Amino acid sequence: MSAESAVDHAESALHYIIDIVEQINHWLSPQMQELAFGRPGSSGDAAVIEHTAHRLLGVYEGCMDWAIDLRSARPPAAVSRLFQLTADHANNPVREFREFVELTVSEFDKFSEVDWYSQETNIEVSLPFTITGDAELSRQFAAERGRVLASLRRG
Repeated sequence: MSAESAVDHAESALHYIIDIVEQINHWLSPQMQELAFGRPGSSGDAAVIEHTAHRLLGVYEGCMDWAIDLRSARPPAAVSRLFQLTADHANNPVREFREFVELTVSEFDKFSEVDWYSQETNIEVSLPFTITGDAELSRQFAAERGRVLASLRRG
């Protein structure tokens, strides 16, 4: 892999992680959560919940695979830091997704505390989810990309 193609690959990879984040945001949007879990006071749809869970796990696995592929790549030394910075863009989404799963488990544990044979019971579950960007990481990526491209132009 040439240094030029490695830069192109890192840029394409960065666009791919943005697509992954958009998929996560779609499957965890308030609209999708309402579709799966129902409006307050209404039952959810087990099939949609299962489908959403499978899609989310697939997206999460894709994010992990993406980062592993980048970190295991052997680009030319001149662009290795650029590859590392690109792969680091998966850190926030992965961490925040794990925190979301922990919150989800905690919220769903409420179900085990309910006396289902008592009068009608409603359980409110709140599953907010936000993926935050890392402005400093983006700045470092842009600076490193500029450094690499300038170095390649100088030959």
